[in-house]
Amino acid sequence: AMQSEEPLVELAKKYPLQVCVLVQRIRFTKAWPRAKREGRGVKGCQGELDTIKAALLSRLREDEVEEATTIEVLLVLLHEQTTVLRKLSVEKEEEKLAALWKEQTLVRYDSGSDTVELLQSGEVVAVGDEFCGGPVMVTTEFTYWLRT
Repeated sequence: AMQSEEPLVELAKKYPLQVCVLVQRIRFTKAWPRAKREGRGVKGCQGELDTIKAALLSRLREDEVEEATTIEVLLVLLHEQTTVLRKLSVEKEEEKLAALWKEQTLVRYDSGSDTVELLQSGEVVAVGDEFCGGPVMVTTEFTYWLRT
């Protein structure tokens, strides 16, 4: 899903909510620098978000939408990303614009190592895909007696 070019509305039908949110965050992290390089700026990036939003809203209006919760969460995420673009559109100085972008929570995917990283304010945190809660995650008097 991370490398897929499929529209977000199609991914929402196939993948869990968390995967779709992560994919959109990765795409947004790539979209702003690309739009800036291509000279489209905030308006170009906002146009991409508007297209995604329209497709999600259209799907949500259909009958029997199993992925409705995923779509609703994605719409909230798109609103958050639109808010970031509004902040960027106000800033005119290139240095301040770059600093403002780096303050945002960005998500990067490296297809070579198949890793996902969160970036914010110069900090990088690897996102794991494994879970190890240890031998006992929750202990109560009842579970204590079961173990003994």
